[in-house]
Amino acid sequence: MLPAADSFHPRHAEDFVHTVSGRRVRTPRDMWYPPRPAVELGLDRCRRQVIIKAVAPGAAEARILERLALGPLRDHPDNHTIPIVSILHNIIINDRATFLVHAQWGQWRLERTPCSLSFWAGTQAYQLLQGLAFMHDQGIAHGDLYYGNIVCNFGSLRSRDNPCLSFENFQESGNYRVAFIDFGEARDFGVSGSIQIPCPRPVSGPPADFRAPEIDHCKTFDPFAADVFSMARLVLALDPRLRSDLQKIPEAYRALLNDMGHPDPSVRPSARVALERLESLNRFQTAHQWCAS
Repeated sequence: MLPAADSFHPRHAEDFVHTVSGRRVRTPRDMWYPPRPAVELGLDRCRRQVIIKAVAPGAAEARILERLALGPLRDHPDNHTIPIVSILHNIIINDRATFLVHAQWGQWRLERTPCSLSFWAGTQAYQLLQGLAFMHDQGIAHGDLYYGNIVCNFGSLRSRDNPCLSFENFQESGNYRVAFIDFGEARDFGVSGSIQIPCPRPVSGPPADFRAPEIDHCKTFDPFAADVFSMARLVLALDPRLRSDLQKIPEAYRALLNDMGHPDPSVRPSARVALERLESLNRFQTAHQWCAS
């Protein structure tokens, strides 16, 4: 099966992801195993792998995904929500549930990610900030941003070579796309801009390394500013070399990440402003052939 020409709009006979060697053909029997609570792996009618997630009836996650991935917003070029195959409401097994069925893309593999500055900033970071800015413009905060909730349209996960040459080649192909998954902590406020809501107790959201400090230490927080903080930590996590030696990042990019990850949420730029700054930096680097410093 050929990969989708447009990963966010796969046709009926196209695979969801790009592969360099055929994935093992699975049968419905061995697809069903629980990688985490209420989530299953399955096959659609074209034998493409899908994720099936059960949520409570009326869950905000289903409404948000219907809005982002099934309505008119799906066709926006800045929308990096995982493609939704279907949303099944009021299915009765032991109790009523809503089932969210979405394409299975490749999970993030940090050991594969050492990459060029142009790919790190011009492709990965750019697409992530583009998708977050779009989401925030719709009044939606994700609430759980870290590498576990980011996927890419590269599915050859059985190759164990390190570095993964097939993945490195795919990086330069122009077909690389990232998408957001798991909207279980997401909120739809209907409007963008600063807003204050009570901090969740017990604390929820991304892991501590990616979670904005005000969620743990304040009574209220701005979920949009918290997403920006998480995105700063996520962008650094894209390449293990950058986490260990920040001096490898050009100073202007470090300044942007420092502002996004500032402990004071009022100092952080919005996702849209951060994207505009990144676009400006990338244009400069392109003009100077992506100098490392």
